[in-house]
Amino acid sequence: MINGIQYVYVFATSYNYFPDIEKYIINLDYYFYDVFGLDDDDLLEFGAKGDGLFSRADSVGITAWWQLQHQFGYAPLVTRCKVSRSYEVAAI
Repeated sequence: MINGIQYVYVFATSYNYFPDIEKYIINLDYYFYDVFGLDDDDLLEFGAKGDGLFSRADSVGITAWWQLQHQFGYAPLVTRCKVSRSYEVAAI
């Protein structure tokens, strides 16, 4: 569903050493960002003058979407996904 990820940020929310169990534990939050917009290649491939993969109405809609984004300054949809993980490593 996602063609590519634009940005990934990783934040350490905690980092601890526990001498009684001889382990390091780190908690990380991963933030993934995708920009759901159309670029010129999408217009050429799927737009009104594309290869016919989509119906005529769909192709006209993709062309209009591209125009809104590139000619009229409408911002593309930005999707953010957050994943939190905890990792434990034994002390050496």
